[in-house]
Amino acid sequence: MSASDNTLVPSSPRRNRSDEHATAEQRVWQHFRDHGINVRAWATDHGFNPGLVYSVLRGERKCLRGQSHEVAVALGLK
Repeated sequence: MSASDNTLVPSSPRRNRSDEHATAEQRVWQHFRDHGINVRAWATDHGFNPGLVYSVLRGERKCLRGQSHEVAVALGLK
C-alpha cells in the first residue's frame, strides 16, 4: 500500500458545483460530516493530538514540518 492510498481525501475527488471553490480543508470537513466521522476520534485513532488536528483543519498551521505536517499528510492535504 502506498502512502497515497492511506490518505483521507482522494487526490481527485468527485465534486459538484458547490465544491468547485472549496479549500482542501473544507473538503476534509465535508468528508468528516458526510461520513459521520468525529474529528477527535479520528485524531486519537491515528495517534495525533485532537487540538493539533483542529488547528490544521482551521488553517492555523503551515504544516511544513513536524507533527502538523504528518497530520496534513494523513488528512490528504499534502
